[in-house]
Amino acid sequence: MSQKRGYWWIVAIAVLGAISFFFDRQILNIINLTQNSVFDKILAIFDPIYLYAGLFLLIVIMLIIKKDKKMLMNFGIAVVLTLLFVFFMKLLVARERPFELIDYILNTNVQDYSFPSNHSAIIFAMLPFLIKVLGKLKGLWITLAVLVGFSRAYFGIHYVSDIIFGALIGFLI
Repeated sequence: MSQKRGYWWIVAIAVLGAISFFFDRQILNIINLTQNSVFDKILAIFDPIYLYAGLFLLIVIMLIIKKDKKMLMNFGIAVVLTLLFVFFMKLLVARERPFELIDYILNTNVQDYSFPSNHSAIIFAMLPFLIKVLGKLKGLWITLAVLVGFSRAYFGIHYVSDIIFGALIGFLI
């Protein structure tokens, strides 16, 4: 993919994220219609911290095996910068989570702000590294990242715009 074409995708995703701000509640209402016990169990897999810790360790181990110190350092920097950027963005924007504003969503134990999605940011920050070290599974990694983002809206933890901008932040960093 040419560099110019890559920038258009970034702009398109940013515009989509901005537009989704206006339709966040409507989109969550539609997602709410898909909720059922089967999806609840499947999508719950994409929430636990051990999924992210496992992927983190997988990347680190693969980069150590490949003896790619530069990429290992870049990976560590990308994860730390993503976490810091999202932390400060949450404080700056201070957007309430959907379950605090929409009645049909069950309350959870999440206590910080909604924008941007930390889960989406982290998984999309890891995505280029997953593809680089295990490129034969590229489709799996992309599907995993998308399902992580979708699970955040499905459970009412984030608005779609939180997820889109989290993914964009993580991928760009």
